[in-house]
Amino acid sequence: MTESKQPLVQWTVAELIVVLITGSFTIGAMWAHKSVVWLVMSLAMVIVFAMLAIAFVGRRDWRVFGVGFSAFAIGYFLTLAIVERSSEGIPNTMGQLPTTYALMLCQESLTYVTYKVDGEVIPSEREPKLLASGTLVDRDGNRLGSNLVGPFIPGLTSQPKGMVIVVHTPDPLTFHTLGQIFWMLLFGYLGGKFAVAFVRYQDRQETLALTSV
Repeated sequence: MTESKQPLVQWTVAELIVVLITGSFTIGAMWAHKSVVWLVMSLAMVIVFAMLAIAFVGRRDWRVFGVGFSAFAIGYFLTLAIVERSSEGIPNTMGQLPTTYALMLCQESLTYVTYKVDGEVIPSEREPKLLASGTLVDRDGNRLGSNLVGPFIPGLTSQPKGMVIVVHTPDPLTFHTLGQIFWMLLFGYLGGKFAVAFVRYQDRQETLALTSV
């Protein structure tokens, strides 16, 4: 197939499988152990560095894809850093990227909250509720503990009784970090496909111009 007859956007089964596995692994790691989170972050870093290398040493479509991927992925992270680090004093919805706001909405709907008192999980059947005062009560209003218990004192054999620990699943920081990595990889991939499509479009237009002379 000549360059002028190549489709602007083209996918292969193997490519779609790799994209699906990478995306699923990144999203699934939000609920995984910390070691898996670090593995995903390392994998994302390797992918970006590999695309940077391909942008310099690759040939034809590979090089174009590497340039587009790197530009969009790195561009997204730079935009994220600039917008959200300079948004102090700005309302949340205006001081965040739409991608960050989308992550917040997803986190609110997916997060499962568990309460622990002295290390023991409070069953959800008791409908525990944390009051503004820091006191944890059940559905009948019985006091279960408080998250305002004094700090651990050296020399004591145990923590103060009634200490409440709130556990969010997935962890908010992990969810946000991996969510931003997912967006970075997604924008990078789409940017690479856009770059290849644009170059093919240019080649097609140049070929048409030459044949019409």
